[in-house]
Amino acid sequence: MSSDKIDPSAVHLAIHAVQLEVLSRLRSGARLAQAHKEGGEAFFHEHGGFVLSTYGDSGTTRETFADEQVVLKRIWALWRWRTSSDLDGSPAAELTAWQRILQHLVPDDAHRAGRLGPTADEQKAAAFQRRFTSLKATVAMGVGLVVLLGALGWQVVAPWLLTRGTGYPLGMAVGTPEFVAQLVARQVPYLPTLNGNPDADRFDIMLLIEQRDSSAARRLIPVASAFTASETLHGASLLGFDGQQLWVLARSLHRWQPGADRLTGVEELNRVNPMLGTLWSQGSFDVEGQLIAHTRDQRTIVAIDPVTLRARHLPRLPPRQLPLSPDPVGSMQLESPMDGGDTIKPAWIRAAADAPPITLDNPPSRLRTYWKKQAFPRRMLMIERVSEDGKVIWSRETGIDNLQQILPDVTVTGFIGTRPAEPDRVPEPILVLVRVDSGAVEQRPLWITE
Repeated sequence: MSSDKIDPSAVHLAIHAVQLEVLSRLRSGARLAQAHKEGGEAFFHEHGGFVLSTYGDSGTTRETFADEQVVLKRIWALWRWRTSSDLDGSPAAELTAWQRILQHLVPDDAHRAGRLGPTADEQKAAAFQRRFTSLKATVAMGVGLVVLLGALGWQVVAPWLLTRGTGYPLGMAVGTPEFVAQLVARQVPYLPTLNGNPDADRFDIMLLIEQRDSSAARRLIPVASAFTASETLHGASLLGFDGQQLWVLARSLHRWQPGADRLTGVEELNRVNPMLGTLWSQGSFDVEGQLIAHTRDQRTIVAIDPVTLRARHLPRLPPRQLPLSPDPVGSMQLESPMDGGDTIKPAWIRAAADAPPITLDNPPSRLRTYWKKQAFPRRMLMIERVSEDGKVIWSRETGIDNLQQILPDVTVTGFIGTRPAEPDRVPEPILVLVRVDSGAVEQRPLWITE
């Protein structure tokens, strides 16, 4: 007859009787033990108390109980999973479960009273657990060693496997009497693959400072990193020089101070103008003798004093000196008549965009450029100093075929362009500096490889 047809009180008494038998057998030296993949547990009686011994990865622990009800609850919690289901998977009655727990007790004759160690099965389980733990530790150490050796090896091999891109000029340069500034983009070193993903390419933005004085070394200053190809083309530019600092836009606003030779962000602008904090990250900028910053709706327009960096609010945007950005070549040239059938487009060099030509002293003279024909389709940009009476004081080849920008100066005039094309090679961009007094020419590469 199944337990669900018996009076509930009778079932309760039967369960209690089985529980008392479990406790009695434990007192007599029997043990209740189980082993599993995490370790195992054993209940036994010792020195007047019930003991729960647990062993596993973290070692062996012992708990002692004097309260029989607590002992029964712990037994039920630990052993119920082994006894609470019938063969068909349906839950067994509580009385049946306790009867099965009673059956799991190891009799006294199979375990001498007073022995505290685990049974043979427990010893096998513990030994297996120790071997398994040792194996895991060995595998972990092996994997760690492989990773370490791989990292060390990668440091040695990486310089030979990674491809380092060549830095190239980005946008227009800015010239002052002392230096020429140019932004440079360079791809972050990468591991070549058969199926490269251009969207994954990243570029560093650097500021190249070339002093017009040939005795001074060039400076290459990191500005920003991890630019995408699109950001490189549209998100970085030289804004201009205000007489004290060079303003650079590369995700955020930066300023380079020639005197201190340092590049900083907007920290000083924020300190001097604490109420304009959001303008530096969201505004639009231009340099017309001083930095002009404004919000996109032009409700806030400020001019930044070059010396104090203090903002002065303006009612409207100041008129630009030139409504449109000047042609970096055409606006710097004034057509000049010149004899000679092999000369192309002779022109005087202007002092500034759409300004009169540069005038020089000792002797009074001007600078003129023209292209000289070479083997088709090559041509060479020439520069010469011409006195007021038309006498050529000196004439030099610049090394430039395709002229991209003129940076005039009464001491050292600069030109940016590319060398004459060669078969199967991309023309190299160069900066050419010409001393006005002697005509000495210095060519500086704008491909950055160091």
